[in-house]
Amino acid sequence: MVEKGIRVFRDDKELNVGEKIEELFKALNDSQIYIPIFSEDFASSPWCLREVVQMIDCAKNSNGKKEILPIFLVKPEDVKSSTGSYSNALSKLEKEKAKYGDEEEKLKYDPDEVKSWRDALREVASRVGWKLEGLE
Repeated sequence: MVEKGIRVFRDDKELNVGEKIEELFKALNDSQIYIPIFSEDFASSPWCLREVVQMIDCAKNSNGKKEILPIFLVKPEDVKSSTGSYSNALSKLEKEKAKYGDEEEKLKYDPDEVKSWRDALREVASRVGWKLEGLE
């Protein structure tokens, strides 16, 4: 794609540890095609989940000018229905707690944010995409 003049953005190559998520969201906002790759561990990463929410928001607000073309290395139904490893990962994130300074331990992720992750996964998995051969 690069040879054809298409700029390819991969967050694992173009963002350094410690950079702000705003840099990532800017790159997503500037993109026209999103290709999320849903692996076994995808849902255990809050960053990946936030990216999918941003992709959905960008595509919805683009008047059809932006597309999401998912690739599934897991069963699309697991992503859509939050079953299997996706269910386990989301449940774990939903219950994860953190302590900040002297404050009492609190949920690390806002329940509304976790709901937005579930909604985004459901929506993106409803789109036509590609799945790895051999998945039933």
